[in-house]
Amino acid sequence: MLFIVMGCVVAFIPEGMPVMVAMVLLLIAKRMKNNNILPKGLSTVETLGCVNVICSDKTGTLTENKMVVTTVAFVDAQFQADAAIELHTTGGAEALNQLHRAAVLCNDASFDPITMDRPVMEREVQGNATDGAVLKFAEFAKADSTRLVYDERPRKYQIPFNSKNKWMLTLHDSNAGGSSEKSGFLLLAKGAPDVLLPKCTKYWSMKENKVLTLDAAAKAEFSKMQERLSRNAERVILLCQRDFHSEEELGTNAFGEDVMEHGLEDLSIIGVFGITDPPRAETASTVAACRRAGARFFMVTGDFKLTAAAIARNVGIFTHPEEPDSYETIANGAAYMNKAGEGHRPGDMLLLDGPSIAKLVDDDWNVVCSYPEIVFARTTPEQKLRIVNELRARDNVVAVTGDGVNDAPALRAADVGIAIAAGSDVALEAADLVLLDKFDSIVEAIRLGRLVFQNLQKGIAYLLSAGSYSEIWPVILNVFFGVPLPRMSP
Repeated sequence: MLFIVMGCVVAFIPEGMPVMVAMVLLLIAKRMKNNNILPKGLSTVETLGCVNVICSDKTGTLTENKMVVTTVAFVDAQFQADAAIELHTTGGAEALNQLHRAAVLCNDASFDPITMDRPVMEREVQGNATDGAVLKFAEFAKADSTRLVYDERPRKYQIPFNSKNKWMLTLHDSNAGGSSEKSGFLLLAKGAPDVLLPKCTKYWSMKENKVLTLDAAAKAEFSKMQERLSRNAERVILLCQRDFHSEEELGTNAFGEDVMEHGLEDLSIIGVFGITDPPRAETASTVAACRRAGARFFMVTGDFKLTAAAIARNVGIFTHPEEPDSYETIANGAAYMNKAGEGHRPGDMLLLDGPSIAKLVDDDWNVVCSYPEIVFARTTPEQKLRIVNELRARDNVVAVTGDGVNDAPALRAADVGIAIAAGSDVALEAADLVLLDKFDSIVEAIRLGRLVFQNLQKGIAYLLSAGSYSEIWPVILNVFFGVPLPRMSP
């Protein structure tokens, strides 16, 4: 019996199966390459056909990563960028001078020397896109004074921006052209308003042209202004300043610890920049095509939640006019879902930010993962990784698209990590598949991945009918019907 069973198993497996599988995967991989899609392994080609959830980063993936300052605002005033530049050029209020100085000094971007002969807005920028947009605004507003600002107040110390803190900090001479060792430093901070605003106690008034106390009324005005810009799909960047004194010696570890502990205290708001990053022309059609293919399309971004929601509506990730559900909807028990997908939820859209994600428990994730339209905002790299793991734990096949260093953990953890060719080296290394051309190539990648299964089904059906069934039938007839087995002559 053992010999017969083993013989049947070996005989029933078609000899051409390994060759057929390898050929199908190779041919599909070649067709992907012809469509500017580069898979790093044949297993990626197969997995693409099973993807039912796509988690996409926003900046540089759904958008062009070509940021431009469109709004300049203060607590008590707001201007379009062109109007602010004109006012600043003609010697406007002191608040604009302070904002221009902070935009130049608290900035890690620089112009490519090769492109300096071009108009300001056409120059290439070395550094992240947000800093580049602020630098172009400052240069365009008052190009003749930008270099002078650098020379008068050289940078003495800095804490670079990172996705966890969501702010950057620089220290400069407190007196123009003077030493800071005795007189202290000019501290400038730039970052997310929801992070820096609690550290602020004063603000530059555009109407009064002086520094005023940031009372409850002023905070309410600032919150309204931030919400207005965010709902207009603008990324809001806050710039602050203060005089900083330290008993520690510059350049020592103790000095750095002192800056981290006491630097972001008693800040004065200078102003904010509203920065737009237009969506890619193909993004809306790509999202719609993925939905038609049965894959849910989510946004996972570090942007403020209202900004992320506005862009999600523009590209079709949010498809309903009403406000999306929030963490409170889930926490109040208005939604229930178990791991088997049984239960109910109040709506189809969900908007969660980083602090809310940190509060979710296992039962909450059952509800979250059941929504067809989700935007995760203000997420850290660790939270992006958790989102992917929670989705996979609920029997979803997850693809992650991204281009930044902060996307790398999620790209590696996903069933299929998809990077944009223009992305960072870390993202390209972590990804399983690279889109060499436009973002809409992901639709063709999924289509070709599903074509793999169709071809495998056809190949298996042919091989089984051609050889395997004819070899197993004599054994089945002998066991169940007593028909004598045919014997081969020696």
